[in-house]
Amino acid sequence: MNPAATGRLWYLSNERIPGPSAASIQQVHMCAAFARIHAKVTLVRPWYAGVGADRPADLAQFYGTLDNFNVVTTPTLLNLSRPASPGRWRIPLVGGASVWLTMSFWLYRRLRKIPAGEPLLLYSRSVNAAMIGLWLRQRFFRNRSIALAFEAHSLAQQPAVFFRSVLRRCDGVIAISHALKTDLSVRLGVAADKVLVAADGISEERLASPPRSIEEARKAVNMPCSAKKLVVYTGSSKPGKGAEMFVQAAALASADVLFLFVGDRGQAEVRRPAPANLYCTGRVAPSQAPLFQAAADVLVLPNVAEGSIHAYTSPLKLFEYMAANRPIVASELAVLREVLTNEDNCLLVPAGNPAALADAVERLLQDEALAARIAARAYAQVRQYTWEKRAQNILDFLMDKR
Repeated sequence: MNPAATGRLWYLSNERIPGPSAASIQQVHMCAAFARIHAKVTLVRPWYAGVGADRPADLAQFYGTLDNFNVVTTPTLLNLSRPASPGRWRIPLVGGASVWLTMSFWLYRRLRKIPAGEPLLLYSRSVNAAMIGLWLRQRFFRNRSIALAFEAHSLAQQPAVFFRSVLRRCDGVIAISHALKTDLSVRLGVAADKVLVAADGISEERLASPPRSIEEARKAVNMPCSAKKLVVYTGSSKPGKGAEMFVQAAALASADVLFLFVGDRGQAEVRRPAPANLYCTGRVAPSQAPLFQAAADVLVLPNVAEGSIHAYTSPLKLFEYMAANRPIVASELAVLREVLTNEDNCLLVPAGNPAALADAVERLLQDEALAARIAARAYAQVRQYTWEKRAQNILDFLMDKR
């Protein structure tokens, strides 16, 4: 089957959209990319209290994407199981149960309206949504041309029994790294030919124009062009991201180098006073992050071997950094070496070593020729990692799976 040719793709999400999470950013960009290669895309998102942006145009503005796909919101109680603030009280299970009820009802009604001979692709990162799609296909629509693709970002997703069932019964699995594909095959028994590796990426729209100059970007974020040398990290302080390494490196660096944390620093420096040369912007809209990246002299990706997905990650910021045409210092993790090569498109340093991170930053600030060379190399290579190419590769892979 070729969903792009037939024009129907429903992206089943379980995320708070719009929101700052990497998952929500990736899913919205993928919807825009699928739509750009001529699929008629509908993003099916759950309702959360306090989440607005009902119009696709609002999502496009928030995420910096194209306004080219439809959005449907299903009623749920996920706000009770997954509150916006981690400290708020929560009611386990009720949110998941509501998703099963409302998603099942919505999908069943919509699937009945699809002509019997018209192919449809259901695409999901949500285990529950994927299980619902598989159950409906088996129970009510066995004779319809409905394919279901599941995108995996880790080796353990809950409920575990559903995760294994989805991997076994779906038509294709999309893995974000070669490391994840290997473990899906070796540890969970998923056939290798059923899994496509598709790293995350960057929008072709971002690459359509030349990268902003440092002066232009600093003006856009209200930072004086004559400011100190600027080292930037964009993202969160979740486990595995290495935010603490960025903070510690700032304390070890020269006082005349400013370290800018673009995002919610959270608990990254609770055990010590923040260094005087460290500044945090707080959360910014995803569409604004590229401005801060372009304002940098050096960009830092300090991931560490912590958290449930560190071994399989494909960081969105990696491809944004490459597209910014700025030199990158990154942690030497096996999964990052699937894209990065030391002294070629970045400098790699031992993960969890803030002193090595600070030294690499200083080296790039002192060696302008090296900084320009690795930045240009990364910028040239990022063109193979666009959302649109990723979407096309996925559709081509799924074409003959049904």
